[in-house]
Amino acid sequence: MPYNRLNLPREEYDVRQYLDPELLNFASMIVREQIEKMSIKWKFNGKSVIRIAKMAVAKDKIQDEAWIRTQLKQAHKKEFENYIEHIAKRDGYFPFIQFRKKSYLAFKELYGEWPFVLMEKSLEDPARIGPAWAAQFIGAVTAIGVQECEKAENLFEFVTQHPEFEKAKDERGRYQDFLNNYRPI
Repeated sequence: MPYNRLNLPREEYDVRQYLDPELLNFASMIVREQIEKMSIKWKFNGKSVIRIAKMAVAKDKIQDEAWIRTQLKQAHKKEFENYIEHIAKRDGYFPFIQFRKKSYLAFKELYGEWPFVLMEKSLEDPARIGPAWAAQFIGAVTAIGVQECEKAENLFEFVTQHPEFEKAKDERGRYQDFLNNYRPI
């Protein structure tokens, strides 16, 4: 039995459909036309186009433009997320993918390394943390005191519900001013 690369249920997976190169080329052409119609500036890699074309052939959805568009949107989102994650890993600020290299370096120079360690171990999803919010959060942690924050069970709730969190909003502006004038070495 051939390998089911798409992990489709058996009734939807028909090997004979994959052996027809003309049908697959036709499906690929339709997928590429949909990419042009959607005017997506992000370049899809060939594997994504072929994968969507194979799924369209397997599920008999070659002419279903709405289905192809939803598949393209999902693939586009996933490829873009993978790209952003790859850049963050390459530049060394991985779980904080909302940062960019310059903002990460500026933040690190302004506050040091400890905020990243603190946020990574105490926040549920560091990937959702942006630089401005992180600056306000760290400003509040500094005002409250790191020792008191380390005693808290849920650091996120403790800091965001503390009165110092609202007072630390000016920390966002301080960080933004620093970032605007920051030139990495």
